[in-house]
Amino acid sequence: MTENLINLLKDAINDKKKAVKEYNNHLDKNLSNKIEVLENLRKDINEMMLRIVVNSSDGDKVRVNLPMGIVKVIVEGSGEFTVNGNKALENIDFNQIWQMVQNGMIGELVSIESSDGDFVTIFVE
Repeated sequence: MTENLINLLKDAINDKKKAVKEYNNHLDKNLSNKIEVLENLRKDINEMMLRIVVNSSDGDKVRVNLPMGIVKVIVEGSGEFTVNGNKALENIDFNQIWQMVQNGMIGELVSIESSDGDFVTIFVE
């Protein structure tokens, strides 16, 4: 009987571990670091910063900090905002990022790990 009880407890512990793991996976998939701010609580876009962090597989570290006012002028003026020179950044739609910020999204908006091992993070604060 004691052995059966021990086996039942082991099964319950394993099921609990599995449930916790599934719950954590669900959170990882469905939560991100971006936040939508209500319109009446939003900061003026001109006071915000677009930050781009690149850590390349070659060991290069790039940090770009752009006031959103400059991003606004570029996107609304030319209709395009592209970054050349880094493959991980070339396909990012900065117009879409601008739209997200206009709609109140802040925090980490884009996080990329390329097949080359480059890491790119774009966030607004």
